[in-house]
Amino acid sequence: MRTWFGVVSAVTMGAFFALFLWTAHSVFILNITSIYAEHGLLEKIQAILLAISCIVFLIPIALEKKPEKLILLFCSLLCFSFLLRELDVKNLDIHSTLKFIGSGTVRKTTLAVAFIALFSYAAFRFRYYTKASVSFLKSKSGILFILGGLFLIVGNLIEKRSSIIHHVFWEELVELFGYCFILLSAFAANANPNGISRRSI
Repeated sequence: MRTWFGVVSAVTMGAFFALFLWTAHSVFILNITSIYAEHGLLEKIQAILLAISCIVFLIPIALEKKPEKLILLFCSLLCFSFLLRELDVKNLDIHSTLKFIGSGTVRKTTLAVAFIALFSYAAFRFRYYTKASVSFLKSKSGILFILGGLFLIVGNLIEKRSSIIHHVFWEELVELFGYCFILLSAFAANANPNGISRRSI
């Protein structure tokens, strides 16, 4: 289990740094700014990583029915909310009903209801899920998820620093790095789904 996770981690990080070198050369040397434009290459890759993460987090839930899996469901839902933030569904070639659900107030309301439902369910076993959440955050999957979140925060800070040359490029790249950690978090949860409530996975 640990071996395949190590391979996945190495491949993911290697692919990211290869992408970093190629995009940096394209932006700073060739001046191809479309790479980090709205709905550009970097945003599309972010959406792909989030979609994969969303699905991978759900796999242990489907395989085993344990209370702790509610935490993974929360992670999956969070990835889905990030995905909807990165994608402008209005510009996608999909049914108008999906565009209506995935955008604007309806999207925000739907996500809010989903999160409220999760927290309400967990509230009935507040002490249990508090301990389970702390254990998850101490696990390999949890630590990777936190790292991903920290990079998203850094990306948001960079977005406001217009004085930085190609600041949007750095913002998108840092966010992409964060999503790589979130993807690895999802794979770590699958590497040992029974270890979600242990200190390490």
